[in-house]
Amino acid sequence: MSNPFWPLFGLRLTAPGLELRLPTDDDAVELARLASGGIHDPAVMPFAYAWTDLPPGEFERSFVQFHWRVRGNLRPDAWQLPFAVWADGRLAGCQELAADRFAAQRTVGTGSWLGRAFQGRGIGRAMREAVLHLAFEGLGAEVAETSALRDNTPSNRVSAAFGYRPYATATAAPRGVPQPVVRLRLDRAGWAARPRGAVRIEGLAPCLSLLGADGRPPAPPPTPADLQALRLRPVAPADAEAVVALWRLAFPGYGDPMKPHRDPRANLERKLAFGDGLFWLAERDGRVVGTVMAGWDGHRGWIYSLGVHPEARRGGLGRALLAHAEAALAAQGCQKVNLQVVATNAAARAFWSAAGYAEDEVVSFGKRLG
Repeated sequence: MSNPFWPLFGLRLTAPGLELRLPTDDDAVELARLASGGIHDPAVMPFAYAWTDLPPGEFERSFVQFHWRVRGNLRPDAWQLPFAVWADGRLAGCQELAADRFAAQRTVGTGSWLGRAFQGRGIGRAMREAVLHLAFEGLGAEVAETSALRDNTPSNRVSAAFGYRPYATATAAPRGVPQPVVRLRLDRAGWAARPRGAVRIEGLAPCLSLLGADGRPPAPPPTPADLQALRLRPVAPADAEAVVALWRLAFPGYGDPMKPHRDPRANLERKLAFGDGLFWLAERDGRVVGTVMAGWDGHRGWIYSLGVHPEARRGGLGRALLAHAEAALAAQGCQKVNLQVVATNAAARAFWSAAGYAEDEVVSFGKRLG
């Protein structure tokens, strides 16, 4: 289907025996009929949200409304692409690719379902591979995430086949009984390390701006010459203006008048006054392009902040600053480093996960004393 005002209807993914494209209204009706015919054993709910439990009539109506809604709500900083899947010419199910703030976070999520007649034939793996190919090779994603009930063996088996790794757990109660949920992540390196089938993407170019994407892959790892051009040194009082200016770019919440405790200048001055020597900046061509602030109390090390100028990101600078801080902490006898990340900051969570940090099974508490 061609539509000059909605080029997403022309986006198409193909692989041997498989085709994925966004459903038209007529396709959505056929998908609703397929889903209402059965996706799973009625006695077992494999989804974290029991959307298949709606009664007949309401189920189909809700189903097509969902497809209308995701079209109407699509914008560059939040989108869902619920691809209809055809296997050997027969409508088989749905494979979704979704993202929030893709331009900044380069992270996507996936979800899917298949009609029962199409299960157990490798179609689930093939359609996941198709949208992962779109994400990593077409859109330039860095991370793909998914989640499933721990007992959803088919979904978790597909994720394992692609090298997803668990990074968190949660709880869902689709039918009122709490069940554990496993959250999984696949980074670009993991995607590239495994053999893949042939997937063809058609009609992507006119869709990129609608998805907040430029289609370019992440910058390659820095060369030794790139890192040699960096100068890492301790922050001095004379650096205050340059560091504060960087922080205002790297941390948008700094300087918010509604959050006086996040005063960048006061934070910098307190750290320098403490004088532990665990506060560094990175310079390139005389310009401050990054900082890292660490701490060590004799028991546990901390990374308090790691900031890189937006124009200098995705080139290995963050990793270089982190390695410098970790080496300094280790030299003081530190055996473990902790840090805190805002739970909704998917890009930061992906960075720390790729750097070898794992989520601890703890809850962070805080209390302001002034």
